[in-house]
Amino acid sequence: MTRVSGLIKVAASIAVILGASGLRAQAPAPLDEKGVPMGSLAPANLAKTRPKPAFDLTGTWLHAMGPNNPWQFSPPPGFKLTPAAQAQYDASKKAAAEGKAYRDDIGHCWPAGLPIIMTRVWPIAMMQKPTVIYMVSGFMNSVRIIYLDGRKHT
Repeated sequence: MTRVSGLIKVAASIAVILGASGLRAQAPAPLDEKGVPMGSLAPANLAKTRPKPAFDLTGTWLHAMGPNNPWQFSPPPGFKLTPAAQAQYDASKKAAAEGKAYRDDIGHCWPAGLPIIMTRVWPIAMMQKPTVIYMVSGFMNSVRIIYLDGRKHT
């Protein structure tokens, strides 16, 4: 075996070991008694003893719009913005008065993601179980899943 081929084998071995450790950090789910990954709603997973959550988000959530809480950002009365933020705010108000869009990120980035979909006019349904929170946005029925059963978040 030449020195170069030996170094290549060592490098390949290290790459495999490091790659495997990354996969282990993203383990998909807890395992059942047979060693099979359980789904977040598997009865055995739901039956595991867990501390009671501090709160339950289950329900339909809707951004409360009103004069001081519109779908776009508006500081509350008396609130002072930094000079840089005030310049952006003033530019957005000017664009709105001219009937133009100003930095409409949802119009430039598709699909819309969090947190912007939580600040528009569509409701979000949340279903919380001991192992998972499902969020379904009324905007394009976008689904977000937050695992609470110990698996790594990706």
